[in-house]
Amino acid sequence: MTKKTLVLTFFLLVILIGCEGEKDDRTLESDTWKSLVNNEWSNLDVWAGRGFYFHEDEGTAYCTFMIYGSGVRVMGHYRSIVDINEEGSIFISLPEYVSSGFLSDAENQSEELVEVILTFRDNAIILNDYKFEVQEGISNYKYIVDIVE
Repeated sequence: MTKKTLVLTFFLLVILIGCEGEKDDRTLESDTWKSLVNNEWSNLDVWAGRGFYFHEDEGTAYCTFMIYGSGVRVMGHYRSIVDINEEGSIFISLPEYVSSGFLSDAENQSEELVEVILTFRDNAIILNDYKFEVQEGISNYKYIVDIVE
């Protein structure tokens, strides 16, 4: 009985790992991903601004969500795995307290992750009523990389 359970567990792990690899491949090969990757998408309509930077690391698609500060380039950021099931729909996860785009009262907020759906159309990312576009001269993601290293 133990051998059968071990073989079955191994078989299920192989299937699950294989499915996860297909998900990453589908995302990385999508036209949406190819339009997003290595660009910083910013919304500067609010007082501090927010942005997304899409990048790959070891074959996995990531999005770094940033909240720009008044007087500081980035006052908060969160990195999420990206999933693109269909062209134009981008799925990421963010902590509940940053999913609205603001960090107010972060100490009192839940760390629970919520799924966020971004829409990519007309060379812009749409989140709720906000439009994010590539802005010339914005390089806040590079600033995060520099301070982390």
